[in-house]
Amino acid sequence: MRKLKEAVVLTQKYAAYFHGHLTDADLHRWLISDKTYSTEITKRLFPQKPSNRPNFSVAKLSLAKKVVRLLTLVPTVSTIAITGSLAVGNAKVDDDIDLMVITRPDALWLTRLVVIPLLGLFFKRRLPAKIGKFQVGPNQIKDSVCMNLWLDESALPVPPDKRNLYTAHEVLQALPLFDRGGIYRRFIQANTWTKKYLANAYQIALKNEGEDRWSNVILAPTGVPPRNRGRRRGRIKFMLRTVTALLNIAAFKLQYLYMKKRITHETISLHAAYFHPRDLSVKLREHLGIY
Repeated sequence: MRKLKEAVVLTQKYAAYFHGHLTDADLHRWLISDKTYSTEITKRLFPQKPSNRPNFSVAKLSLAKKVVRLLTLVPTVSTIAITGSLAVGNAKVDDDIDLMVITRPDALWLTRLVVIPLLGLFFKRRLPAKIGKFQVGPNQIKDSVCMNLWLDESALPVPPDKRNLYTAHEVLQALPLFDRGGIYRRFIQANTWTKKYLANAYQIALKNEGEDRWSNVILAPTGVPPRNRGRRRGRIKFMLRTVTALLNIAAFKLQYLYMKKRITHETISLHAAYFHPRDLSVKLREHLGIY
């Protein structure tokens, strides 16, 4: 019981750091513990008070779904998920919309080369915090779309040096709006290390449950791969994948050359791009008293 109480206190402090409010379901799901507990236990022993704060997440979710519908036109996009505050229903009025994009293998940078201009044509794209001497204000950030995490299907596990409580939250709170071929589930299974921090949340994400607040969110059901219709078709697919991979390398070099001078704490490779200039893990450990 003592360990459970300590876990509850840590979870409440974590939510407070982001000015979030925990419902009974939230407390159970995001309980900071490597052990699973039932909803009945956490709700009965640690009931949470209701919140009267305005909810801006519903409108932002509606906008996010419009963005995703457009981006699903790109055939190399496998999965698109909301991340950040919107994914947990805690968005503020001036918040942007954070998205994670997973592409087919060896197609990340080619996909990005298509997606970014396409997004800019129809929606407001999140700009860097500072452009030259000009500081980007709240009006430019509000409801803008920020694609801060790109992965291809060969790079689903989070690198060991990024594995911490904060990143575990980011992984498990990702809310899929589009999923082609069950890649979201593979993403969760590839990051079993998150159980060390959030055992309940891992089990819920694995079952794809607990999204009652966002009912009917997924825009595309898990698909079944098409049957192999012969050797000739297999050869054509192989040739197309080879050409795509070569074009992807060229697209990576082109975009990396453009971004090189602007890179600070971002992690960028041929198969993954973590556009997270801020690492909150250290500040969170200090806030929670975990060293």
